[in-house]
Amino acid sequence: MLNTYDKLRAQQMLGQQFVWGEWCKLGAIPKPPPEAHAAAGGGPLRPARVSPFTVLLYVIGLPAWILIGLYGLAESALALLVAVFRPKKSVNDVREFVSEGSQKDTALNEHGLTQVFDGDWQGMAGQFLLRYYTPSSHPTRLVILKPGAIVFMAPPKRVTLGKRKKMQVLAELPVDQAVVENPLNGTWQTQEFRIRFADQSWFTLTATSTPSDIDRCVSRVRRGGNPDNYPVVTPF
Repeated sequence: MLNTYDKLRAQQMLGQQFVWGEWCKLGAIPKPPPEAHAAAGGGPLRPARVSPFTVLLYVIGLPAWILIGLYGLAESALALLVAVFRPKKSVNDVREFVSEGSQKDTALNEHGLTQVFDGDWQGMAGQFLLRYYTPSSHPTRLVILKPGAIVFMAPPKRVTLGKRKKMQVLAELPVDQAVVENPLNGTWQTQEFRIRFADQSWFTLTATSTPSDIDRCVSRVRRGGNPDNYPVVTPF
């Protein structure tokens, strides 16, 4: 879920009283045909590399992250042991949870949500990806859903600290050009979603936190309609 400060900053910059949004990451862009890349300006297809300062911060904080990881593993192992030695109902709950996770992974694959995009470099989605990192080398984008448009925001360069203060509007896609969709349609809570363009081309983004504000917006539209004209569609 998008934190309050990022949401307020986006609302202030966009002049909106309320928006839905989430920091999102894009998978590795496949290597495009050289002619398509050149025609789009030959811009970068990857975010900027991590700076030496960031590497130093990671090294300094590594022991703490290891302890946190070990604590998480120990907690998961303990929960599994408790479930195994509890009555049969608890064991069945664990099996059902594992089964649902497997079904969700299968559904993600079937609907193409594990793919970066539809593969057509001449489509609107492919053209957008060819220019994705040109206005900003930052690895994530704050994707904002406001009435009538999808807005992409980020600092112009990769930063470790202060991305909220340095944030800029990178692109705005009107609802007649692009919409957000989740082909799973609320069957499972997901971090993955698509940006689908008017020519039916698409690419996939993954929210960096869960529950995702984007997923909540899609669920809201699915249940109650879309009187505010958010750039969201649902399969049915």
